[in-house]
Amino acid sequence: MQLIRLIALILACKQFYTNVQAAQACEEGGYCSWGKVAKGWRGDINESKQLRKMLQDISYKKEIILTHFGGTRSHWMDVVLQLYTEMAHMGYGHFVVLGRHGRTCDAVGKGAPDANCAWDSSPLHERMFGDTTGEGAQEVLWHLHWRIIARVARAGVNILTLDNDYILFRDPYVHLKRGPFAHHHLLCMHEGGSPINCNAGFIYVQNVAPDGPVSWVFKRATEVALRWMDDDFQFLYSLGRMDKHSPHL
Repeated sequence: MQLIRLIALILACKQFYTNVQAAQACEEGGYCSWGKVAKGWRGDINESKQLRKMLQDISYKKEIILTHFGGTRSHWMDVVLQLYTEMAHMGYGHFVVLGRHGRTCDAVGKGAPDANCAWDSSPLHERMFGDTTGEGAQEVLWHLHWRIIARVARAGVNILTLDNDYILFRDPYVHLKRGPFAHHHLLCMHEGGSPINCNAGFIYVQNVAPDGPVSWVFKRATEVALRWMDDDFQFLYSLGRMDKHSPHL
């Protein structure tokens, strides 16, 4: 009995220490949202009212953190859950996983019931994005990735998007909200040897106008693909950029 009590005490102390660490990790930047926003949020954000509902329930001080994930049984599931655990440990409750369909979020929920997860059921042409219903469908996810950045930014909420294998060692808001970065509206990681290449593994959009240049960039990245799809790719055929017999771009 004494041993059981000792183990219970140790576990309680460990949990207390973890909670203190989580609070300290986000305190400096001032965006500790764990316990202040919704947990386990699920929903289809195809319609604007649902997107607004998600932002109302999950965002904190007009901030949201997002990663995307397309499978249900993929080996990347453990990576997604690891990132969620990092966010929770650091004190960030305003974190959401973007999936392709509801079953993706069901799978995430089995591993982490408190994790927020949304999906976008917008209809997409299979020739544009390959297998739009499969487990991976990375082309679809990247399209939805650009789309949600545009939609969230136009809604007046700042958005930080991370690859699901990303690791944070300290509070990013300490840097994003201070010094020179605080006055930039679009930040991304450097990619390769070119100074103009942007790695999409880390993108932060803040304080942008709905009709401003940053909003336009992501709107354009989304719109071009949809316009190609809407005219059944006749424009691309005319340029010789797409083979009529290929399964997709």
